[in-house]
Amino acid sequence: MNNIGLKRQFRAFDFVLTVMIFVLAVSGIIMLGSATRIDLNGIDGLFKRQIMWIGTGFVLMLAASFIDYHFICKFYIPIYILMVGLLIAVFSAADINGTGRWFDIFGMSIQPSEFSKVFIIIFLSKFIELKGDDVNKISVILLILLLVLVPVGLVYLQPALSASGVILVISCAVIFAGKIQYRKIAVILLFIAPLVTYLYVDFISEDRVLINKLVELEIVKEYQINRIEAMINPTLDPDTYRQLEDSKYAIGSGQLRGKGIYNGIHGHSTAESENDFIFAVLGEEFGFIGCASIIILMFLIVCKCLYTAATAPDTCGRLIAVGAAAMFFFQSFFHVGVTIGLMPVTGVTFPFFSYGGSSMWACMIAAGLVVNVGMSKNKSLFED
Repeated sequence: MNNIGLKRQFRAFDFVLTVMIFVLAVSGIIMLGSATRIDLNGIDGLFKRQIMWIGTGFVLMLAASFIDYHFICKFYIPIYILMVGLLIAVFSAADINGTGRWFDIFGMSIQPSEFSKVFIIIFLSKFIELKGDDVNKISVILLILLLVLVPVGLVYLQPALSASGVILVISCAVIFAGKIQYRKIAVILLFIAPLVTYLYVDFISEDRVLINKLVELEIVKEYQINRIEAMINPTLDPDTYRQLEDSKYAIGSGQLRGKGIYNGIHGHSTAESENDFIFAVLGEEFGFIGCASIIILMFLIVCKCLYTAATAPDTCGRLIAVGAAAMFFFQSFFHVGVTIGLMPVTGVTFPFFSYGGSSMWACMIAAGLVVNVGMSKNKSLFED
C-alpha cells in the first residue's frame, strides 16, 4: 500500500470510538486495582494481567480494523465450524469451579464462549447477506435458527447460562436487522410465547412438573433455579441473597459522589468483585456520578456502532456493526441488572471494564470490526 493509501486509511480510522474504549478500559484498570486492593503504583497479579489483556486487545482491535472485513467474512463457514469445534472441545478441558468453560494455554485461561459472540456475528452477517431476499423464506429462517441454537446450546451445556443468553440476543439483533419481515417474526413469537407462559406458570406452581423434569435430565441446573428463586424470595438462598445485598448496599451507599477510591467496603465483599460485580465497587467508591459516567460512555460507544451500521456500504457491514452494538449493550445491561438485583446472579462482564482476558479480546475484536466497516470506503491492507 502506498503512502497516499495509508494516509487515507489513517484519516478514516475511528479515533473517537477508540478513545472512548481506551477511557473505559483505563477506568476498569483503576477499579480493578481498588477491587483487589492493589497498589496502583505497583504491578502485581490480576492488575498486571489486565494491563496485558488491554495492550494485546488493542493490537487485535487494530488487526480487525485494517484487515478488510469482506476478506474475513469470506471464511464465514470455516469460522462457524471453528466456533462449534472449540465449544465441543472445551468439554474435555479441565474443570474450573465445577465448569468446563476454559482452555489452559501457556498459563492463560481462554474462554471459547466469549469469542463465539464475535464468530456468530461474522457468520450471520455474511450468511444473511448471501441469502438476500430469500432470508424471508420459512426454510431459510428455520435454518438460521438451527445454526444459532447449536452454539447457544453448546455454551449453555458448559454450563454458561449468561454467555448463551448473550449469544442468543446478539443473534436475534443481527437477524432482526437482516430485514426479516415482521409477520415472520410474529409467527415465531406465536410459537415461543405459549412455551414461555407455560414455563412461568410451572415455575410459580408447587409441583413444577416441567421444571423438575428439566432438572432431572440436567437440561437445567438446580443452582440456576435457586438463583432465580433468590431474586424473588431472598431467604431461600442466603449465600446468593447476601451477595446481592452487599452489591446493592455498596451501590446505594456511594450516594452522589462515592466514598473515594480504596474507601469501599461492601463492594469488595461480593464474590468475583473484579469482574461480575465490578459495577458495585464503582458505585460505592465513585457514587452515582461514577456509575452514570460509565453507563453514558458505554451508551455513546453503542450509538457510535449503530451510526456506523446506518452508514455502512453493504448488508454485511451493517449487520456486523449492529451485532457489535448488541453485544456491548446487552452485556452491559445484564451486568448492571445483576448488581442492582433486577436479574438473577450470572457471570456477565461489563465490556472493556471488567477483568478478563477472553472478554477483553472478544470486545476489542468486535470494536475493531466496527472501525473496519466505517473505513470500508478506503482500501484495506488486503486490497490492491
